Amino acid sequence: MRRLYVVGVGPGSPDLLTLRGLDRIKAAEVIFYPVKSKDGESIALKTVEHYIGKGTRKIPIVFPMVKDRDVLESAWREGAERILKEPFTKACFITIGDPAFYCTYFYLHPYLKEHLEVEVVPGVFSVSACCASLKMPLVLSDESFSVLSASSPDMGSTDTDVLVFMKIPKSREAKERLTSFLKERGYSSIYYASRCQTEGERLAKGIPEDVQYMSMVIAKR
Repeated sequence: MRRLYVVGVGPGSPDLLTLRGLDRIKAAEVIFYPVKSKDGESIALKTVEHYIGKGTRKIPIVFPMVKDRDVLESAWREGAERILKEPFTKACFITIGDPAFYCTYFYLHPYLKEHLEVEVVPGVFSVSACCASLKMPLVLSDESFSVLSASSPDMGSTDTDVLVFMKIPKSREAKERLTSFLKERGYSSIYYASRCQTEGERLAKGIPEDVQYMSMVIAKR
């Protein structure tokens, strides 16, 4: 059976790719990478591009940034069909960060799992990268943490020692709502981090006005 490696390429720095991920990328005849639109750029591809052999085919898979479920499911089917029709023995689907967290590949998996042998290769988790940049632990002793989506209408009522918010909204109203949510629950230390461990890294206390893509908020009591 043909083999597809789903490789987490880490937070965006080429030297944070795992050795296993590098091995799988070098062995692949085709690299599939996610984009928002047909001509869109891919941070995952840029991260590992210089590791990819000259003869390796690079094929974008489009994941539109819309809410319409019918449009999304149509795009997922088309993406899976594009992968299945491409001739290969070994191929990679690369994803920024770690495949376990908000990885677009898993929208395709139901259409692929019966046709391909799939291996998932973990990558350096963005939360680990940001904590390293902030020079602080995520949790200590008996502390617990939760990972939440800040773009969700209902951010939940979790009461763990540390909260990690991903998908930070850009609107002022949404950012103020997130800040109030944290302060009301006693989270007095709020850290913002974006593009950690890369040249564009930015760290701040509190949530800045100009929130960027690939950012998160870590809140502690």
